[in-house]
This record gives sequence, structure tokens and C-alpha cells, in this order.
Amino acid sequence: MPANTQNLTESHEHLQRLANKHGFDDVRVTSSEAHREAGRIFADWLSRSHHADMDWLARDPERRTNPVRLMPEAKSILTLAVNYWRKRDSLEDGQGRVALYAAGQDYHRVIEQGMKALIRDLGERVGTHYRYYVDYGPVLERAFAERSGLGFIGRSANLIHPRFGTYVFIATIITDAVYPVTEPRAGTCGQCTRCLDVCPTGALTSPFELDANLCISYLTIENRGPIPRRLRPLIGTWLFGCDLCQEVCPYNDKAEAGANVAIAGEAIAGTRMDVAEILGIRTAEEFSRRFSRSAVKRAKREGLVRNAAVVAGNLRQPGLIPALKEACGDESPLVRGHAIWALGQYSEAHFVANLRDKENDAFVLSEIEAVIDR
Repeated sequence: MPANTQNLTESHEHLQRLANKHGFDDVRVTSSEAHREAGRIFADWLSRSHHADMDWLARDPERRTNPVRLMPEAKSILTLAVNYWRKRDSLEDGQGRVALYAAGQDYHRVIEQGMKALIRDLGERVGTHYRYYVDYGPVLERAFAERSGLGFIGRSANLIHPRFGTYVFIATIITDAVYPVTEPRAGTCGQCTRCLDVCPTGALTSPFELDANLCISYLTIENRGPIPRRLRPLIGTWLFGCDLCQEVCPYNDKAEAGANVAIAGEAIAGTRMDVAEILGIRTAEEFSRRFSRSAVKRAKREGLVRNAAVVAGNLRQPGLIPALKEACGDESPLVRGHAIWALGQYSEAHFVANLRDKENDAFVLSEIEAVIDR
């Protein structure tokens, strides 16, 4: 092996060892050069409003594909992966599903701690200037992760890691240190379209493209308003997020439990939650006590209770009716409106009609009328 090649290999092996030490399953490197192709695709996606009301994505979109816009000194980008797969518990009566990534501790907190520790261990090798992000920074993480060889982007628009499949968190460190770049890894979905076929709302409008307006994950997490009536039955039993496109991906057939115990070990929300219990959360304080260490807090109280009402309507289990009726008295019109819709799935039109004279919110009144009209 030529000396320069050996040095590059040893340099990456050292980086990999340190990354593993601090909870990361893989690390790759790419340059800070702007990702022009990703920028073109992203601009087209924004132009069709596929980002729904996530307006922050449209703010200065060029900086998401040009790291130098974020940090003028940028030379290298380290892309890191954390496997978060865990075995899903079977649903019991009255329960809704939680996306696997939100089952344990909030990954932002855990991965941030890991990156800080990695940066300390790298010492001078991390450079003089650096920035690190976990899912929240203005950088298209998947695009740079693909270019670095961390995986390839599949038809589901998820990054597919050759060993861990799609169940990976991506973290990014932008630095002014110069690291040897790693090569992209070959990968393809072949003729497989399972992810497109399984999506109940048709959010995967074409291969490699997601319309957030239709995505169950968006509708149950980022969306702060009502879930459109026509989409509510398609939410199924998803209380928070959705894993359907991942569950059918052949690259996940041999998924193995994540080694990062803080992420794939302790269950906070778990993979399932009791719908009636969620419907009964009445205050932000109670919600915070339960989910302050969980990614579920992203939905906020009224968003999660709204979701629980929709799941209750889809389950059509009579034992949930009392909790839905109680939710019709919630302080949030968003919750009341969705609880009323759910009661409509149980032929509770008489109860709903009696709420009309007590209600003055236009959205809730529209939900009452819709139930009565049915």
C-alpha cells in the first residue's frame, strides 16, 4: 500500500474508532464544496410547496447546500450515523403507534452530547472553527451524507445505510480542518417500489420525492393545525410519526438493535401508547412531565391529543368513547374539533349535536356540522 494511501486509511480508522467510542455507528467525510445538484432538487421541491407550512426551510435555501455560506472557513464535513432500530411491541386494544425514532430519549440531546465528546477527543484535529448539527441546522444532511458515502438516498427519500438500512440518525460536523474524503457507496433500490405502494396518503408522490402536505409524520408532528378530514382515516393508528415506508424496505429486513443504549435502550414514549391516557392529558405541565426527555414533545400537548382523537376515531373501540367525550371539553379548539370528528365515527351524532349551542369556535362548529350532516 502506498504511504499516502496508508496515511489516509489510518486517519479514517482513527476517526472511526473515536466515533464508535462516543456512540456513533459510522462516520464518513466529504468536502465543503457546494452540492449543486441537491440545491437544484431542493429549490424545485420548495417551488411546489411540498414543504407544507415549514416556512423555515425556504429561508435562504442556498446555505443548506453550500456549507461555506454557514461557515466561510469550512473545509470538510464529517457525517455520522447512529442506528436507532429497536424491536416494536405489538399493539394492544386502545393503543396507538409511535415512530421508532421517538421511542427512547430525545435523540437531539444524546447525539449532541456524543458530538461534543467526539470534538473534545479530536482535539486539534477538529480544527479551529467548527459547527455541529443534529437534524435542526440549515444543512441538507442526507445530501452530504450520500456524497460522503454514509449511504444512498432511496425511493422513500430516506438515506439507506448499507448495514443499518433506513433506521439511522444523521449528524453533521462542519470544520475548517482538512480531512481525507471518503468515496460514495454504490446502492440502488432496483425495481422495488414497496415504500411508494405502502404509503396510505400517497405522500411519496414519485420516487425519491416526498410531499410533506400528505405525510403522516408531518401531519402528526410538525403540523400545528387541523389534520384534513379526508386524511384522518388514513392516519390509521399512528399517534406520533410513521414508519410504514421503513417497515417494508428490504434493506431493513436484517435490522439489528442499535448499540447506543441511550437511544435504542430506555423506552420513554415506547413504540406504543394508550390512546385514552393521551386523550386525558389536560395541561402543558402534565405533558412536559411525561415527555420532556422525549422527541414526542415536538408535537406539543394539543398536537399529540389531537392525534390521539384521530386514532381513537379510527380504532372504533367503544371503550374510547368516554375519553373522547371528555376531550370535547378541552380548552383547545383543535382538540375539541378532532374529538368531535372521532365521535362521529361512533355514531354519536346526538351527543355532538348537543354541543352546538355551547360552542363558539368556528372550526369546532364546522366539525359539529360535519358530524350531524353525516
